[in-house]
Amino acid sequence: YSILLTVMTVETALRVFSPACTANYPHYPTHRIFRVSDTMSGIGGEISWTVNRLGLRGPESDLERARFRILAVGGSTTECLYVTDTKTWAWRLQDRLSASLGEPVIVGNAGKDGHFTLNHEYLLRHYPLAERFEWIIVLAGINDLGRLLRNDYRERSYKVPEETLHGNTALPYYRRSVLYRLLSIRLQG
Repeated sequence: YSILLTVMTVETALRVFSPACTANYPHYPTHRIFRVSDTMSGIGGEISWTVNRLGLRGPESDLERARFRILAVGGSTTECLYVTDTKTWAWRLQDRLSASLGEPVIVGNAGKDGHFTLNHEYLLRHYPLAERFEWIIVLAGINDLGRLLRNDYRERSYKVPEETLHGNTALPYYRRSVLYRLLSIRLQG
């Protein structure tokens, strides 16, 4: 009972003092800077990795002010984990369209490494802001092929809800807890 009471006390304190986690968003809002020179050959320097309050990789954006709203969905080629913010294809597309049209354009990047078609479909159905985007770009294919070659497509389909959106309300309570989220983020680096 004392362990359970301690965990409940810590969870309550974290909910009071930590930023609110919006349910069913692709990423948690964050800004990280890291170096990849030791991680990947040919890529070096600092990487700025920003997720806005909409849970999408990219600059802070106001959906109401944007003339066009585009949602990019896919795996690692969409996420661009090892590419600094302003050099990702989605960010550059947003900047170029905004400049050429003379109006604000949002290209929200919902890409996540390893996602395949079932993740994309789940995200488009359950991400609460998906319906507010007029255009959707889906980069799919290689992860689907990998799933089929590994013959684990069906097994991975059961994990789609928990892999696709953070704070997913369909998950068990312990998976939605702030303590679990913080420990997961810490363990993932």
